[in-house]
Amino acid sequence: MYDGALLLEPELRPEFIEKMGDREREPVVQVADFRRRFGLEENV
Repeated sequence: MYDGALLLEPELRPEFIEKMGDREREPVVQVADFRRRFGLEENV
């Protein structure tokens, strides 16, 4: 069935973990009111 190789799900690969760490360190924009900021209607 398996050839003995360790199979990792894509989300568990070291490259993915490193990418997520990079994203955690990215600057973020604080938005006090998301709906108002992006012009979303209350009753959509």
